[in-house]
Amino acid sequence: MYDLKREKFTGVMLTQKQYESLNRKTEELYDQLADWIPENRLLMENVSTFSDVEVRGTIATEYPVIDVEDGWE
Repeated sequence: MYDLKREKFTGVMLTQKQYESLNRKTEELYDQLADWIPENRLLMENVSTFSDVEVRGTIATEYPVIDVEDGWE
């Protein structure tokens, strides 16, 4: 349903189901865009990539130590 005031468009009324459907679709599109942006950058020419070791140093090759008494469950 359209809302008009003095023959000018002022808004649209939606059912809750329509509104939630639009929000869900918007979130899906944002998720697709978030995946597409880095993928597109990697497909561009002259892109530099770095290994895990180059980024984090030697810690990237070390076995992780898990402290079961650290307070996290």
